[in-house]
Amino acid sequence: MSFHITYHADAKGEMNIIVVDWSGGAFDPYDQAVANTRVVGAVIAELVKVLHNLTNTEYSNIYLVGHSLGAHICGYAGERLPGLGRITGLDPAGPFFQYVDSAVRIDSTDADFVDIIHTDGSRYGISEAVGDVDFYPNGGVHQPACLSDHLDPSIACSHVRAIYYFIESINPSCHYKSFPCKTKDDFVSDKCNACGSGCQEMGYKAHRNTSGTFYLKTRWHYPYCSKNV
Repeated sequence: MSFHITYHADAKGEMNIIVVDWSGGAFDPYDQAVANTRVVGAVIAELVKVLHNLTNTEYSNIYLVGHSLGAHICGYAGERLPGLGRITGLDPAGPFFQYVDSAVRIDSTDADFVDIIHTDGSRYGISEAVGDVDFYPNGGVHQPACLSDHLDPSIACSHVRAIYYFIESINPSCHYKSFPCKTKDDFVSDKCNACGSGCQEMGYKAHRNTSGTFYLKTRWHYPYCSKNV
């Protein structure tokens, strides 16, 4: 496993970004890749501890983002780091992780703030709410223009879409306004179009002020976010 460190600055300040390449273990047979996630999470936690000890970086300033199995890796790292600031799980993997004990998967206790984007709840992603805030764009089961997901199991269009939603959400002009909603059926019935106890913003701009499950619609094609959504 290798670490790639880059420097980035945006409107929110200067940041150091570390990209973890665990491809050597991610493409093993799936059950072995699942087992490898715990090792990768432990190594990431040790790296963060080194940064904390050498540079006085506060755990509260650390933000982990992971997709699929990588989301659970972030959870395993977070459970080893007291007071970790935030984790964003991008469509956490479902097989072997759906409806299991919270110690086995990413959950809301792994950081001070855990937000989840669900995009493929019927195949590759987890569907249950596991974070402080859980977002279900377009219902969280299948994403627009990803009909091929149902026809060709080698295609993970909906599963990967969470990554694109998150990347786009970093743009200051993108606001994925999300409405509190209890179920997908309520969302489909158009019962979730008011802020009620408070709305949220899916992605990078998600905040700690309001917790629960949130639903929203996106555009069918890139850009998925628009001022009219």
